[in-house]
Amino acid sequence: MDLKIFISYATTDKNLYQIKEIADFFKQKPEISNVWYWEESAYGKIYKFMNEKINECDVVLLFCSENSLTSEFVEDEWIAARSQGKIVIPIFNQLSNVPVILRGIRGFKFDFENFSDSLEKIFELILKSVKDKREKLEQKYDTLLNQAKKRVKNGKWENAVDSYRALLNLCNRYNWEERNDYIFKKLNLAVIERELEKIREKNADNYEKIIEDIRTSDLLNEIPISEDRANFLENLKDNISKDQESQIFPISGNSGIGKTFLIQKFVEKFSKNQLLDDFKLIKINQLNLLEEPEKFYYKLYLQIIDKLGFDFIDNLITKRTIEWGAESLVFGFYRTADIDMVKNNGYNKYKLETDNLNELKDIINTMVTYIMDPYKKNDAKNYLHGKEMEVRELANLNLIHNLTKEEYGKEILRILFSKSKLILIFEDLDKIEKIETFYNKMEDLFEILQYLKVILSFNINKANILDFIPEDLKNITHNLYQIQKFDLEYTYQFFSKLVSMCVKKHNFTPSKEIRFFPFSEGLIESIFNIAKGNPREIIKQINNLPGILSKEK
Repeated sequence: MDLKIFISYATTDKNLYQIKEIADFFKQKPEISNVWYWEESAYGKIYKFMNEKINECDVVLLFCSENSLTSEFVEDEWIAARSQGKIVIPIFNQLSNVPVILRGIRGFKFDFENFSDSLEKIFELILKSVKDKREKLEQKYDTLLNQAKKRVKNGKWENAVDSYRALLNLCNRYNWEERNDYIFKKLNLAVIERELEKIREKNADNYEKIIEDIRTSDLLNEIPISEDRANFLENLKDNISKDQESQIFPISGNSGIGKTFLIQKFVEKFSKNQLLDDFKLIKINQLNLLEEPEKFYYKLYLQIIDKLGFDFIDNLITKRTIEWGAESLVFGFYRTADIDMVKNNGYNKYKLETDNLNELKDIINTMVTYIMDPYKKNDAKNYLHGKEMEVRELANLNLIHNLTKEEYGKEILRILFSKSKLILIFEDLDKIEKIETFYNKMEDLFEILQYLKVILSFNINKANILDFIPEDLKNITHNLYQIQKFDLEYTYQFFSKLVSMCVKKHNFTPSKEIRFFPFSEGLIESIFNIAKGNPREIIKQINNLPGILSKEK
Protein backbone atom coordinates (compact mmCIF):
# COMPACT_ATOMS: atom_id res chain seq x y z
CA MET A 1 0.00 0.00 0.00
CA ASP A 2 3.00 2.27 0.45
CA LEU A 3 1.41 4.27 3.31
CA LYS A 4 3.14 7.22 4.94
CA ILE A 5 2.42 7.99 8.59
CA PHE A 6 2.95 11.27 10.45
CA ILE A 7 2.96 11.11 14.26
CA SER A 8 1.79 14.28 16.00
CA TYR A 9 2.37 14.60 19.76
CA ALA A 10 3.49 16.98 22.48
CA THR A 11 7.21 16.50 23.12
CA THR A 12 6.54 16.07 26.84
CA ASP A 13 4.39 13.00 26.01
CA LYS A 14 7.10 11.08 24.16
CA ASN A 15 7.67 8.75 27.13
CA LEU A 16 4.01 8.49 28.09
CA TYR A 17 3.08 7.12 24.67
CA GLN A 18 6.53 5.60 23.94
CA ILE A 19 6.61 7.39 20.58
CA LYS A 20 9.89 5.85 19.38
CA GLU A 21 8.64 2.30 20.06
CA ILE A 22 5.37 3.06 18.29
CA ALA A 23 7.22 4.44 15.26
CA ASP A 24 9.50 1.39 15.16
CA PHE A 25 6.46 -0.90 15.29
CA PHE A 26 4.83 0.72 12.26
CA LYS A 27 8.11 0.79 10.34
CA GLN A 28 8.10 -3.01 10.41
CA LYS A 29 4.78 -3.22 8.57
CA PRO A 30 5.18 -3.89 4.82
CA GLU A 31 2.12 -1.74 4.08
CA ILE A 32 3.87 1.31 5.56
CA SER A 33 6.82 2.86 3.73
CA ASN A 34 7.58 5.85 6.00
CA VAL A 35 6.93 6.94 9.56
CA TRP A 36 7.82 10.50 10.57
CA TYR A 37 7.92 12.07 14.01
CA TRP A 38 9.47 15.29 15.20
CA GLU A 39 12.44 14.18 17.28
CA GLU A 40 13.76 11.71 14.72
CA SER A 41 13.27 13.66 11.50
CA ALA A 42 12.97 17.41 12.00
CA TYR A 43 16.57 18.42 12.80
CA GLY A 44 15.40 21.60 14.51
CA LYS A 45 13.35 23.05 11.62
CA ILE A 46 9.90 22.20 12.89
CA TYR A 47 7.74 24.23 10.50
CA LYS A 48 9.69 23.06 7.46
CA PHE A 49 9.37 19.50 8.71
CA MET A 50 5.67 19.95 9.41
CA ASN A 51 4.88 21.43 5.98
CA GLU A 52 6.81 18.82 4.03
CA LYS A 53 5.78 15.67 5.87
CA ILE A 54 2.11 16.48 6.42
CA ASN A 55 1.86 17.20 2.71
CA GLU A 56 3.44 13.82 1.90
CA CYS A 57 1.71 11.65 4.49
CA ASP A 58 -1.51 9.64 4.17
CA VAL A 59 -2.40 9.38 7.85
CA VAL A 60 -1.77 11.56 10.90
CA LEU A 61 -1.78 9.77 14.25
CA LEU A 62 -2.66 12.46 16.77
CA PHE A 63 -1.60 11.45 20.29
CA CYS A 64 -3.84 13.45 22.62
CA SER A 65 -3.21 14.53 26.19
CA GLU A 66 -3.57 17.57 28.39
CA ASN A 67 -0.16 18.66 27.05
CA SER A 68 -1.14 18.29 23.40
CA LEU A 69 -4.30 20.37 23.94
CA THR A 70 -2.15 23.37 24.84
CA SER A 71 0.60 22.76 22.24
CA GLU A 72 0.51 25.24 19.35
CA PHE A 73 2.65 22.93 17.21
CA VAL A 74 0.27 19.99 17.67
CA GLU A 75 -2.72 22.21 16.89
CA ASP A 76 -1.02 23.53 13.75
CA GLU A 77 -0.31 19.96 12.64
CA TRP A 78 -3.83 18.55 12.91
CA ILE A 79 -5.40 21.70 11.45
CA ALA A 80 -3.00 21.54 8.47
CA ALA A 81 -3.73 17.84 8.02
CA ARG A 82 -7.50 18.39 8.05
CA SER A 83 -7.24 21.28 5.57
CA GLN A 84 -5.35 19.00 3.17
CA GLY A 85 -7.88 16.19 3.47
CA LYS A 86 -5.55 13.84 5.34
CA ILE A 87 -6.86 11.07 7.57
CA VAL A 88 -6.50 12.14 11.21
CA ILE A 89 -6.84 9.44 13.89
CA PRO A 90 -6.96 10.72 17.48
CA ILE A 91 -5.21 8.41 19.97
CA PHE A 92 -6.21 9.17 23.56
CA ASN A 93 -6.52 7.84 27.09
CA GLN A 94 -9.35 10.24 27.93
CA LEU A 95 -11.85 11.59 25.39
CA SER A 96 -11.69 15.01 27.05
CA ASN A 97 -8.09 15.34 25.79
CA VAL A 98 -9.25 15.18 22.17
CA PRO A 99 -9.86 18.58 20.53
CA VAL A 100 -13.62 19.17 20.49
CA ILE A 101 -13.80 19.44 16.69
CA LEU A 102 -12.20 15.99 16.33
CA ARG A 103 -14.37 14.10 18.83
CA GLY A 104 -16.83 13.13 16.13
CA ILE A 105 -14.30 11.25 13.99
CA ARG A 106 -13.08 7.71 14.41
CA GLY A 107 -10.33 7.46 17.05
CA PHE A 108 -8.80 4.94 19.43
CA LYS A 109 -8.60 4.78 23.22
CA PHE A 110 -5.09 3.64 24.07
CA ASP A 111 -4.73 0.77 26.54
CA PHE A 112 -1.34 1.26 28.19
CA GLU A 113 -1.57 -2.10 29.96
CA ASN A 114 -1.89 -3.88 26.60
CA PHE A 115 0.64 -1.86 24.62
CA SER A 116 1.29 -4.33 21.79
CA ASP A 117 -2.39 -5.14 21.38
CA SER A 118 -3.20 -1.42 21.17
CA LEU A 119 -0.65 -0.95 18.40
CA GLU A 120 -2.11 -3.82 16.38
CA LYS A 121 -5.59 -2.33 16.72
CA ILE A 122 -4.32 1.10 15.69
CA PHE A 123 -2.74 -0.52 12.63
CA GLU A 124 -6.07 -2.19 11.77
CA LEU A 125 -7.79 1.17 12.20
CA ILE A 126 -5.28 2.81 9.85
CA LEU A 127 -5.93 0.22 7.13
CA LYS A 128 -9.70 0.46 7.52
CA SER A 129 -9.64 4.28 7.50
CA VAL A 130 -7.50 4.34 4.37
CA LYS A 131 -9.75 1.78 2.65
CA ASP A 132 -12.94 3.67 3.56
CA LYS A 133 -11.51 6.99 2.44
CA ARG A 134 -10.31 5.61 -0.87
CA GLU A 135 -13.71 4.07 -1.57
CA LYS A 136 -15.41 7.41 -0.85
CA LEU A 137 -12.92 9.30 -3.01
CA GLU A 138 -13.33 6.80 -5.85
CA GLN A 139 -17.08 7.21 -5.62
CA LYS A 140 -16.75 11.00 -5.65
CA TYR A 141 -14.30 10.86 -8.58
CA ASP A 142 -16.59 8.58 -10.59
CA THR A 143 -19.62 10.77 -9.87
CA LEU A 144 -17.84 13.93 -11.00
CA LEU A 145 -16.37 12.22 -14.06
CA ASN A 146 -19.75 10.85 -15.16
CA GLN A 147 -21.24 14.29 -14.62
CA ALA A 148 -18.51 15.86 -16.77
CA LYS A 149 -18.98 13.29 -19.55
CA LYS A 150 -22.74 13.84 -19.53
CA ARG A 151 -22.24 17.59 -19.85
CA VAL A 152 -19.81 17.04 -22.72
CA LYS A 153 -22.32 14.76 -24.44
CA ASN A 154 -24.99 17.44 -24.13
CA GLY A 155 -22.64 20.18 -25.33
CA LYS A 156 -22.85 22.06 -21.99
CA TRP A 157 -19.29 23.29 -22.20
CA GLU A 158 -19.38 25.85 -19.38
CA ASN A 159 -20.79 23.23 -17.01
CA ALA A 160 -18.30 20.65 -18.28
CA VAL A 161 -15.47 23.05 -17.44
CA ASP A 162 -16.84 23.35 -13.88
CA SER A 163 -16.98 19.56 -13.50
CA TYR A 164 -13.46 19.03 -14.78
CA ARG A 165 -12.20 21.83 -12.51
CA ALA A 166 -13.72 20.07 -9.51
CA LEU A 167 -12.08 16.83 -10.64
CA LEU A 168 -8.74 18.56 -11.06
CA ASN A 169 -8.96 20.02 -7.56
CA LEU A 170 -9.67 16.53 -6.24
CA CYS A 171 -6.66 15.10 -8.10
CA ASN A 172 -4.38 17.87 -6.89
CA ARG A 173 -5.53 17.53 -3.30
CA TYR A 174 -4.77 13.82 -3.17
CA ASN A 175 -1.72 13.81 -5.47
CA TRP A 176 -3.28 11.58 -8.12
CA GLU A 177 -0.62 12.32 -10.71
CA GLU A 178 -1.80 10.01 -13.50
CA ARG A 179 -5.42 11.10 -13.14
CA ASN A 180 -4.26 14.68 -12.80
CA ASP A 181 -2.67 14.62 -16.27
CA TYR A 182 -5.78 13.05 -17.80
CA ILE A 183 -8.22 15.48 -16.16
CA PHE A 184 -5.97 18.47 -16.87
CA LYS A 185 -6.11 17.61 -20.56
CA LYS A 186 -9.88 17.07 -20.49
CA LEU A 187 -10.37 20.38 -18.66
CA ASN A 188 -8.41 22.26 -21.29
CA LEU A 189 -10.25 20.49 -24.10
CA ALA A 190 -13.53 21.58 -22.49
CA VAL A 191 -12.23 25.15 -22.24
CA ILE A 192 -11.39 25.01 -25.96
CA GLU A 193 -14.95 23.91 -26.73
CA ARG A 194 -16.37 26.67 -24.53
CA GLU A 195 -14.21 29.28 -26.24
CA LEU A 196 -15.09 27.97 -29.70
CA GLU A 197 -18.77 28.20 -28.84
CA LYS A 198 -18.35 31.86 -27.89
CA ILE A 199 -16.40 32.57 -31.08
CA ARG A 200 -19.01 30.86 -33.26
CA GLU A 201 -21.80 32.86 -31.69
CA LYS A 202 -20.16 36.14 -32.69
CA ASN A 203 -18.44 35.18 -35.96
CA ALA A 204 -20.15 32.08 -37.31
CA ASP A 205 -19.77 32.98 -40.99
CA ASN A 206 -16.02 33.49 -40.98
CA TYR A 207 -15.03 30.97 -38.35
CA GLU A 208 -15.60 27.61 -40.05
CA LYS A 209 -14.09 28.75 -43.35
CA ILE A 210 -10.93 30.15 -41.75
CA ILE A 211 -10.32 27.16 -39.46
CA GLU A 212 -10.72 24.77 -42.40
CA ASP A 213 -8.30 26.84 -44.44
CA ILE A 214 -5.71 26.78 -41.66
CA ARG A 215 -5.97 23.00 -41.47
CA THR A 216 -5.70 22.40 -45.20
CA SER A 217 -3.24 25.11 -46.25
CA ASP A 218 0.45 25.71 -45.59
CA LEU A 219 -0.19 28.66 -43.29
CA LEU A 220 1.22 26.83 -40.27
CA ASN A 221 4.46 26.13 -42.13
CA GLU A 222 4.72 29.71 -43.34
CA ILE A 223 4.76 31.29 -39.87
CA PRO A 224 8.18 32.88 -39.23
CA ILE A 225 10.27 30.99 -36.70
CA SER A 226 11.06 32.47 -33.28
CA GLU A 227 13.84 35.01 -32.84
CA ASP A 228 16.00 32.52 -30.95
CA ARG A 229 15.75 29.93 -33.72
CA ALA A 230 16.25 32.52 -36.45
CA ASN A 231 19.42 33.71 -34.69
CA PHE A 232 20.69 30.15 -34.54
CA LEU A 233 20.21 29.69 -38.30
CA GLU A 234 21.99 32.98 -38.99
CA ASN A 235 24.91 31.96 -36.77
CA LEU A 236 24.97 28.56 -38.43
CA LYS A 237 25.21 30.19 -41.85
CA ASP A 238 27.97 32.54 -40.67
CA ASN A 239 30.01 29.75 -39.08
CA ILE A 240 29.76 27.59 -42.18
CA SER A 241 30.70 30.36 -44.58
CA LYS A 242 33.53 31.96 -42.58
CA ASP A 243 35.39 28.91 -41.33
CA GLN A 244 37.16 26.90 -44.03
CA GLU A 245 37.79 23.94 -41.73
CA SER A 246 35.57 20.93 -41.12
CA GLN A 247 32.85 21.50 -38.52
CA ILE A 248 30.14 19.65 -36.58
CA PHE A 249 26.97 21.40 -35.40
CA PRO A 250 24.90 19.41 -32.86
CA ILE A 251 21.21 20.25 -32.35
CA SER A 252 18.97 18.63 -29.74
CA GLY A 253 15.47 18.93 -28.32
CA ASN A 254 12.53 16.86 -27.17
CA SER A 255 10.41 14.93 -29.63
CA GLY A 256 8.15 17.31 -31.55
CA ILE A 257 10.07 20.39 -30.45
CA GLY A 258 10.91 21.39 -34.02
CA LYS A 259 14.33 19.94 -34.89
CA THR A 260 13.22 18.70 -38.30
CA PHE A 261 11.25 21.89 -38.96
CA LEU A 262 14.26 24.06 -38.06
CA ILE A 263 16.51 22.07 -40.37
CA GLN A 264 13.88 22.28 -43.10
CA LYS A 265 13.84 26.06 -42.72
CA PHE A 266 17.62 26.07 -43.11
CA VAL A 267 17.35 23.92 -46.24
CA GLU A 268 14.66 26.23 -47.67
CA LYS A 269 16.67 29.39 -47.02
CA PHE A 270 19.75 27.67 -48.39
CA SER A 271 17.93 26.68 -51.58
CA LYS A 272 16.00 29.89 -52.22
CA ASN A 273 18.46 32.57 -51.22
CA GLN A 274 21.81 31.02 -52.16
CA LEU A 275 22.98 31.54 -48.60
CA LEU A 276 26.22 29.66 -49.05
CA ASP A 277 27.81 29.87 -52.47
CA ASP A 278 29.55 26.71 -53.70
CA PHE A 279 28.17 24.55 -50.88
CA LYS A 280 26.11 21.46 -51.60
CA LEU A 281 23.59 20.54 -48.89
CA ILE A 282 22.42 16.95 -48.54
CA LYS A 283 20.10 15.34 -45.98
CA ILE A 284 21.38 11.86 -45.24
CA ASN A 285 19.47 8.76 -44.16
CA GLN A 286 22.01 7.50 -41.65
CA LEU A 287 19.97 4.41 -40.74
CA ASN A 288 20.35 3.21 -44.32
CA LEU A 289 24.11 3.75 -44.09
CA LEU A 290 24.45 1.57 -41.01
CA GLU A 291 22.30 -1.37 -42.09
CA GLU A 292 25.54 -2.77 -43.56
CA PRO A 293 28.39 -0.83 -41.90
CA GLU A 294 30.95 -2.18 -44.37
CA LYS A 295 29.00 -0.42 -47.15
CA PHE A 296 28.77 2.91 -45.28
CA TYR A 297 30.82 4.96 -47.76
CA TYR A 298 29.25 3.30 -50.80
CA LYS A 299 25.72 4.05 -49.58
CA LEU A 300 26.74 7.59 -48.66
CA TYR A 301 28.04 8.02 -52.19
CA LEU A 302 24.71 6.76 -53.59
CA GLN A 303 22.77 9.26 -51.48
CA ILE A 304 25.02 12.08 -52.67
CA ILE A 305 24.48 11.01 -56.29
CA ASP A 306 20.73 10.84 -55.70
CA LYS A 307 20.73 14.42 -54.41
CA LEU A 308 23.18 16.02 -56.84
CA GLY A 309 22.19 14.01 -59.92
CA PHE A 310 24.14 11.94 -62.45
CA ASP A 311 24.88 14.95 -64.65
CA PHE A 312 26.58 16.72 -61.77
CA ILE A 313 28.70 13.64 -61.02
CA ASP A 314 29.57 13.21 -64.71
CA ASN A 315 30.67 16.84 -64.94
CA LEU A 316 32.75 16.42 -61.81
CA ILE A 317 34.47 13.33 -63.24
CA THR A 318 35.14 15.23 -66.47
CA LYS A 319 36.58 18.12 -64.48
CA ARG A 320 38.93 15.78 -62.59
CA THR A 321 40.24 14.10 -65.75
CA ILE A 322 40.85 17.49 -67.39
CA GLU A 323 42.85 18.46 -64.29
CA TRP A 324 44.93 15.34 -64.92
CA GLY A 325 45.57 16.27 -68.58
CA ALA A 326 42.67 14.84 -70.63
CA GLU A 327 42.37 17.73 -73.09
CA SER A 328 43.37 16.85 -76.67
CA LEU A 329 41.36 14.60 -78.98
CA VAL A 330 42.79 13.26 -82.28
CA PHE A 331 40.02 12.54 -84.82
CA GLY A 332 37.57 12.20 -81.94
CA PHE A 333 39.72 9.73 -79.96
CA TYR A 334 42.33 9.91 -77.22
CA ARG A 335 45.67 8.25 -77.86
CA THR A 336 46.60 5.31 -75.62
CA ALA A 337 49.72 7.14 -74.47
CA ASP A 338 47.60 10.11 -73.44
CA ILE A 339 45.22 7.87 -71.52
CA ASP A 340 48.07 6.30 -69.55
CA MET A 341 49.55 9.74 -68.84
CA VAL A 342 46.22 11.02 -67.45
CA LYS A 343 45.88 7.94 -65.26
CA ASN A 344 49.40 8.43 -63.89
CA ASN A 345 48.80 12.12 -63.26
CA GLY A 346 45.64 11.36 -61.32
CA TYR A 347 47.33 8.64 -59.31
CA ASN A 348 50.32 10.83 -58.47
CA LYS A 349 48.01 13.62 -57.27
CA TYR A 350 46.30 11.49 -54.61
CA LYS A 351 48.75 8.74 -53.73
CA LEU A 352 50.21 10.58 -50.73
CA GLU A 353 46.75 11.08 -49.19
CA THR A 354 45.84 7.42 -48.74
CA ASP A 355 47.14 3.95 -47.94
CA ASN A 356 44.58 2.37 -50.29
CA LEU A 357 46.82 2.66 -53.34
CA ASN A 358 45.39 -0.23 -55.35
CA GLU A 359 41.84 0.98 -54.79
CA LEU A 360 42.87 4.54 -55.65
CA LYS A 361 44.44 3.36 -58.90
CA ASP A 362 41.33 1.35 -59.85
CA ILE A 363 38.99 4.31 -59.29
CA ILE A 364 41.21 6.73 -61.24
CA ASN A 365 41.61 4.24 -64.10
CA THR A 366 37.83 3.80 -64.30
CA MET A 367 37.21 7.55 -64.34
CA VAL A 368 39.74 8.06 -67.11
CA THR A 369 38.28 5.11 -69.01
CA TYR A 370 34.81 6.65 -68.77
CA ILE A 371 35.98 9.94 -70.28
CA MET A 372 38.66 8.75 -72.73
CA ASP A 373 37.78 5.18 -73.85
CA PRO A 374 34.58 5.06 -75.96
CA TYR A 375 34.60 1.25 -76.09
CA LYS A 376 34.34 0.82 -72.32
CA LYS A 377 32.47 4.02 -71.58
CA ASN A 378 29.10 2.44 -70.70
CA ASP A 379 30.55 -0.10 -68.28
CA ALA A 380 32.68 2.60 -66.63
CA LYS A 381 29.65 4.87 -66.38
CA ASN A 382 27.55 2.18 -64.69
CA TYR A 383 30.35 1.48 -62.24
CA LEU A 384 30.85 5.15 -61.33
CA HIS A 385 27.08 5.63 -60.95
CA GLY A 386 27.13 3.00 -58.21
CA LYS A 387 25.74 -0.03 -60.01
CA GLU A 388 26.80 -3.36 -58.50
CA MET A 389 28.32 -5.13 -61.51
CA GLU A 390 28.80 -8.76 -62.47
CA VAL A 391 32.26 -10.35 -62.58
CA ARG A 392 32.34 -10.22 -66.40
CA GLU A 393 31.52 -6.52 -66.43
CA LEU A 394 34.17 -5.81 -63.80
CA ALA A 395 36.74 -7.80 -65.77
CA ASN A 396 36.09 -5.63 -68.84
CA LEU A 397 37.31 -2.68 -66.75
CA ASN A 398 40.22 -4.64 -65.26
CA LEU A 399 38.48 -4.50 -61.87
CA ILE A 400 37.79 -7.12 -59.21
CA HIS A 401 35.65 -5.19 -56.70
CA ASN A 402 32.56 -3.01 -56.80
CA LEU A 403 32.28 0.32 -54.99
CA THR A 404 30.53 -1.60 -52.21
CA LYS A 405 33.93 -2.57 -50.83
CA GLU A 406 34.78 -0.09 -48.07
CA GLU A 407 38.14 1.09 -49.43
CA TYR A 408 36.65 1.73 -52.88
CA GLY A 409 33.81 3.77 -51.38
CA LYS A 410 36.34 5.87 -49.49
CA GLU A 411 38.51 6.55 -52.53
CA ILE A 412 35.75 7.63 -54.89
CA LEU A 413 34.56 10.09 -52.21
CA ARG A 414 38.11 11.34 -51.79
CA ILE A 415 38.73 11.89 -55.51
CA LEU A 416 35.41 13.58 -56.25
CA PHE A 417 34.74 15.52 -53.04
CA SER A 418 37.93 15.95 -51.01
CA LYS A 419 38.05 19.66 -51.88
CA SER A 420 34.29 20.12 -52.31
CA LYS A 421 32.14 22.10 -49.89
CA LEU A 422 29.55 19.67 -48.58
CA ILE A 423 26.99 20.12 -45.81
CA LEU A 424 25.63 16.77 -44.64
CA ILE A 425 22.60 16.67 -42.34
CA PHE A 426 22.07 13.64 -40.11
CA GLU A 427 18.72 13.67 -38.28
CA ASP A 428 17.44 11.42 -35.47
CA LEU A 429 20.90 10.38 -34.40
CA ASP A 430 19.34 8.90 -31.25
CA LYS A 431 17.79 6.12 -33.38
CA ILE A 432 21.22 4.72 -34.22
CA GLU A 433 21.87 1.58 -32.18
CA LYS A 434 25.66 1.53 -32.58
CA ILE A 435 26.61 5.17 -32.23
CA GLU A 436 30.31 4.32 -31.81
CA THR A 437 30.30 2.69 -35.26
CA PHE A 438 28.74 5.81 -36.76
CA TYR A 439 31.35 8.09 -35.20
CA ASN A 440 34.20 5.85 -36.31
CA LYS A 441 32.96 6.08 -39.89
CA MET A 442 32.54 9.83 -39.55
CA GLU A 443 36.09 10.18 -38.24
CA ASP A 444 37.40 8.60 -41.45
CA LEU A 445 34.99 10.70 -43.52
CA PHE A 446 36.37 13.94 -42.07
CA GLU A 447 39.86 12.76 -42.96
CA ILE A 448 38.72 12.18 -46.56
CA LEU A 449 36.62 15.34 -47.03
CA GLN A 450 38.59 18.37 -45.95
CA TYR A 451 35.83 21.01 -46.00
CA LEU A 452 32.99 18.87 -44.68
CA LYS A 453 30.27 20.48 -42.53
CA VAL A 454 27.97 18.16 -40.58
CA ILE A 455 24.71 18.98 -38.78
CA LEU A 456 23.63 16.37 -36.22
CA SER A 457 20.17 16.39 -34.62
CA PHE A 458 18.95 14.12 -31.84
CA ASN A 459 16.51 13.86 -28.94
CA ILE A 460 17.66 15.71 -25.81
CA ASN A 461 17.09 12.54 -23.77
CA LYS A 462 20.04 11.12 -25.68
CA ALA A 463 22.40 14.05 -25.05
CA ASN A 464 25.08 11.57 -24.01
CA ILE A 465 25.41 10.82 -27.74
CA LEU A 466 28.02 13.57 -27.78
CA ASP A 467 30.09 11.69 -25.20
CA PHE A 468 30.97 9.13 -27.86
CA ILE A 469 32.48 11.65 -30.28
CA PRO A 470 36.16 10.73 -30.83
CA GLU A 471 38.71 13.16 -29.41
CA ASP A 472 39.85 14.23 -32.89
CA LEU A 473 36.31 15.34 -33.73
CA LYS A 474 35.63 17.14 -30.44
CA ASN A 475 37.97 19.91 -31.54
CA ILE A 476 35.71 20.73 -34.50
CA THR A 477 32.38 20.26 -32.67
CA HIS A 478 30.47 23.43 -31.81
CA ASN A 479 28.53 23.89 -28.58
CA LEU A 480 25.23 22.04 -28.44
CA TYR A 481 22.21 24.09 -29.52
CA GLN A 482 19.21 22.94 -27.50
CA ILE A 483 15.84 23.87 -28.96
CA GLN A 484 13.47 25.06 -26.24
CA LYS A 485 9.73 24.49 -26.11
CA PHE A 486 7.40 27.44 -26.56
CA ASP A 487 6.50 29.44 -23.48
CA LEU A 488 3.00 30.91 -23.18
CA GLU A 489 4.15 34.36 -24.30
CA TYR A 490 5.67 33.05 -27.52
CA THR A 491 2.61 30.85 -28.08
CA TYR A 492 0.51 34.04 -28.13
CA GLN A 493 3.00 35.52 -30.61
CA PHE A 494 2.74 32.37 -32.73
CA PHE A 495 -1.06 32.67 -32.90
CA SER A 496 -0.81 36.42 -33.48
CA LYS A 497 1.32 35.78 -36.58
CA LEU A 498 -1.13 33.11 -37.72
CA VAL A 499 -4.06 35.49 -37.26
CA SER A 500 -2.28 38.22 -39.24
CA MET A 501 -1.78 35.80 -42.12
CA CYS A 502 -5.47 34.79 -41.95
CA VAL A 503 -6.58 38.43 -42.00
CA LYS A 504 -4.42 39.09 -45.04
CA LYS A 505 -5.53 35.98 -46.90
CA HIS A 506 -9.27 36.25 -46.21
CA ASN A 507 -9.50 40.03 -46.13
CA PHE A 508 -11.73 40.16 -43.04
CA THR A 509 -11.80 42.75 -40.26
CA PRO A 510 -10.30 41.39 -37.02
CA SER A 511 -12.81 41.04 -34.18
CA LYS A 512 -12.68 43.82 -31.61
CA GLU A 513 -14.47 41.63 -29.08
CA ILE A 514 -12.32 38.52 -29.49
CA ARG A 515 -8.59 39.03 -29.58
CA PHE A 516 -6.77 36.52 -31.81
CA PHE A 517 -9.93 35.67 -33.79
CA PRO A 518 -10.49 32.98 -35.10
CA PHE A 519 -9.00 31.94 -31.77
CA SER A 520 -9.23 33.49 -28.29
CA GLU A 521 -6.86 33.93 -25.36
CA GLY A 522 -8.59 31.21 -23.36
CA LEU A 523 -8.49 28.82 -26.30
CA ILE A 524 -4.81 29.52 -26.96
CA GLU A 525 -3.87 29.02 -23.31
CA SER A 526 -5.71 25.70 -23.22
CA ILE A 527 -4.02 24.54 -26.42
CA PHE A 528 -0.69 25.53 -24.84
CA ASN A 529 -1.55 23.60 -21.65
CA ILE A 530 -2.45 20.43 -23.53
CA ALA A 531 0.64 20.65 -25.73
CA LYS A 532 2.91 21.63 -22.82
CA GLY A 533 4.62 24.09 -25.12
CA ASN A 534 5.52 21.43 -27.69
CA PRO A 535 5.19 22.97 -31.20
CA ARG A 536 4.14 19.72 -32.88
CA GLU A 537 1.39 19.21 -30.30
CA ILE A 538 0.23 22.83 -30.65
CA ILE A 539 -0.18 22.33 -34.40
CA LYS A 540 -1.89 19.00 -33.76
CA GLN A 541 -4.44 20.73 -31.53
CA ILE A 542 -5.05 23.42 -34.16
CA ASN A 543 -5.65 20.70 -36.74
CA ASN A 544 -8.09 19.02 -34.34
CA LEU A 545 -10.36 22.08 -34.26
CA PRO A 546 -13.32 22.60 -34.07
CA GLY A 547 -12.68 20.34 -31.09
CA ILE A 548 -11.88 16.81 -29.96
CA LEU A 549 -14.67 16.61 -27.39
CA SER A 550 -17.33 17.81 -29.80
CA LYS A 551 -16.22 15.12 -32.25
CA GLU A 552 -16.39 12.48 -29.49
CA LYS A 553 -19.81 13.80 -28.57
